[in-house]
Amino acid sequence: MKSAFPIAILLPLIALRLGFWGAAFPNPDEAYYWLWGQHLDWSYFDHPPLPAWIQGLFAAGLGRSNWVLRLPNLISTGLLLALYGRICQQLYGARAQESWGVALWLLFTSPLFFLFLAIAWPDHWLILFGTTAGYCWVQALSKANATRWLYATGLCLGLAALCKYLAVFLALGCLGAIAAYRPWRRLWRNPHLYGAGLLGAAVTTPIWVWNAQHDWASLQFYLGRSVQAEPSSIQWLGPLFFCC
Repeated sequence: MKSAFPIAILLPLIALRLGFWGAAFPNPDEAYYWLWGQHLDWSYFDHPPLPAWIQGLFAAGLGRSNWVLRLPNLISTGLLLALYGRICQQLYGARAQESWGVALWLLFTSPLFFLFLAIAWPDHWLILFGTTAGYCWVQALSKANATRWLYATGLCLGLAALCKYLAVFLALGCLGAIAAYRPWRRLWRNPHLYGAGLLGAAVTTPIWVWNAQHDWASLQFYLGRSVQAEPSSIQWLGPLFFCC
């Protein structure tokens, strides 16, 4: 009965998600990012280019429809769920299937995950590549032969950065983990750590090319928006209003 309950809840939630993907009219931001895909470039003013490239590829191959617009969401969500299954298998062994069901139930009932995974914004790719980078990083820290996992981490962090600039905090978190825990500091002497960093940086080359061509407009926009924001712009009581 324990495993049947999450499944009984999951099925209507999955049906709701599929119905939303096919029927909901695109919101302005979805249309905005889709339009980028019709004008391919190295990068764009307020976001990196990977989501626009994917939208352009899908539109060119499958045409225009709500399903095509959000088909990348279906793919990224499916890959994320498969990764969760892998993580549950490694963590829980014989109870992996039950644990995976609970994880999916929590995922599909989370308002933030519903928002970021359901709507064709860059966030769903950031979540996928960021979570994959985290998984690879844990493998690199826990295995004796960490080389391939280090490079996998660098690749995934680079792909995450091609989705949103926030991925830089994932990279800083990886470095912070090494600095904070003595047994992991041996990685500072591993040349493959720096090779993985160079790989991740190389993946982000389109961002730097576009910014160099446009007087670093995108980076100036983000730095200016962050540094010059008014203190009152943060709504500290927002979580309370959300709960009410």
